[in-house]
Amino acid sequence: MKYLRRILLLFPIITLSLSAGSPTTLNLGWISPKPEVLTYRSHGDHGEGLYQVCLFRSDSLLELSISIISPGFSKIVATSMKDDLSPVLSRATIVVNDQVAMATSCEYGRNSATISTRMFPYNRTLANTLNSPDPLWDYAESPLLVRAIPLDSGSIATFAAISPRTNSLASMTLSVIGDGAIGTVQCVRVEVVDFEGKSIYWMEKGDRRRVMRIEQPETHTVSELIQ
Repeated sequence: MKYLRRILLLFPIITLSLSAGSPTTLNLGWISPKPEVLTYRSHGDHGEGLYQVCLFRSDSLLELSISIISPGFSKIVATSMKDDLSPVLSRATIVVNDQVAMATSCEYGRNSATISTRMFPYNRTLANTLNSPDPLWDYAESPLLVRAIPLDSGSIATFAAISPRTNSLASMTLSVIGDGAIGTVQCVRVEVVDFEGKSIYWMEKGDRRRVMRIEQPETHTVSELIQ
C-alpha cells in the first residue's frame, strides 16, 4: 500500500487541454518508479524484427526510448518528458538499407517547437520553428498516451503534434474502439491515427495497462509483447 501511494504521489491523475475542445483527463498512476522495458516481436511486409519501448526516470524528467529493428531498417527514438508527459526534447535516427540516414531533433516549449531534420549522405537539412494554439506533443509518445487516456468506449482524445516527415503541424487522434482478448488477457483496443497512418493498440485491463499487441494495417505489421 505504501508503494502504491508513492506511485500516485509521483504520477497523479491530471486534466489537460490537449487540443481544441473539452479537457481530457490523463491517468498516469500506472507509471512505476522503477524502469520498465517492454519488448515485442514483429512481423509484416518488411519481414520480422523487434520493437522495444523503455521508460525510466532520469533526474527530474521521464525518459522514453523506442527501438525498431528489422532487416535493412533501424529506427531509434529518445524523448524526454515532464511528469505530465509533456515533451521537452526528442531525437530520432533512421537508417534504411545502409544507405540513407535521417536524424531529427525537436526542442519543445509548451505551445511551440523547433525541429531540425538532416538527411545523410546528401547533407541536406530541413528546419522549422512551429507555434500552436494548443500544447504540442511528440508523436513518439503514442505507446504511453494510449495507456493514459480515458478508457470509456467511444472516447476520443486529439493531440497537437508535429510530422517529422514535413516538419509541420499534424495531429494524433486516439479512439477507444472496443474490447478484446489476447489469450487469457482482457484488453481494450485503442486506435491511433497519426502522420504514419493507423495503428491498433491492444492494452491490457487493470493497473499496469501494458500494450500487448500493436497492429498496423497498412503494412500488415503485427507486434506482440514477449512475456
